[in-house]
Amino acid sequence: MKIDPEQHIVPSICYRQVFQPYGQTIFSPYATYTYVLQNFRMERAPFEHESPLITGDFTGDGTLDTAKLAWNKNAPDSEYVTDITLIIRNGSTGAELTFPLPENSGYSPTLFAGDFTGDHIPDLFISIQSGGSGAMTYNFLYTYKDAVLHTLFDSDHYNEEQKYTVEYLDYYRIRVTSLNHRQSYLIDITARGSDYLSAIYNENGKLKHPLKGEVLPVSGVFPVDFDQNGVYELLTFQGIMGQYDADRFGYVQNALTYKEGAWNFMNQWVAIYGTDLVVPRM
Repeated sequence: MKIDPEQHIVPSICYRQVFQPYGQTIFSPYATYTYVLQNFRMERAPFEHESPLITGDFTGDGTLDTAKLAWNKNAPDSEYVTDITLIIRNGSTGAELTFPLPENSGYSPTLFAGDFTGDHIPDLFISIQSGGSGAMTYNFLYTYKDAVLHTLFDSDHYNEEQKYTVEYLDYYRIRVTSLNHRQSYLIDITARGSDYLSAIYNENGKLKHPLKGEVLPVSGVFPVDFDQNGVYELLTFQGIMGQYDADRFGYVQNALTYKEGAWNFMNQWVAIYGTDLVVPRM
């Protein structure tokens, strides 16, 4: 797969860039590909806000390094932030890597350090809330082993690779199918109420016409150590949508583990919303 580097790094106007090429390997959940990307060493304008500093041996050379996120705001009274940038300081050399994220605006940027590959070197996981009606998140996982930044996970690539179908069926059900993992799930929708169902179904429970829903891009990716062995896995959430954005039935949840240079599927679940339990009065 050929990747255009300009699609992955868009320099912010507040930087003066100096180029230093290096090879960067990106691992997607089900494929691995490599491309050459520019390493931007930035002389940056001061950022207005920064996350708490995280300390760890991110290069694996035995010396502690530091990492943080930095960003600006368009307006003082807004929680929307821009220019979100990962900044890593090499403890051995004092050099500072400044890396503008592929998706560098949104809400509540967070940074977490943990070992996701099993090499005993902490990696850097970033989550950003998009703030849109779909409640999407932007999620990135990086390793800085040997002082070279590699991308281990990118939610945009993950969204592109995960394929689903959502079909309305006769008798008030929907079927969610994961094409990647050949798994299918049936959800009973009788609790939707007569107004909703009468627009879709005839009185005999048959569909008036074929109808489809959608599985949305990720609305959350979370580090979880399922095995409790000190190595983190990823748990992704993708909303199941019916006829419009607020018409939700639950989430597809995928558990992923990183082995042999790629993300491997561990398990998949569908979590559905419950209905109010009506208890007769005594």
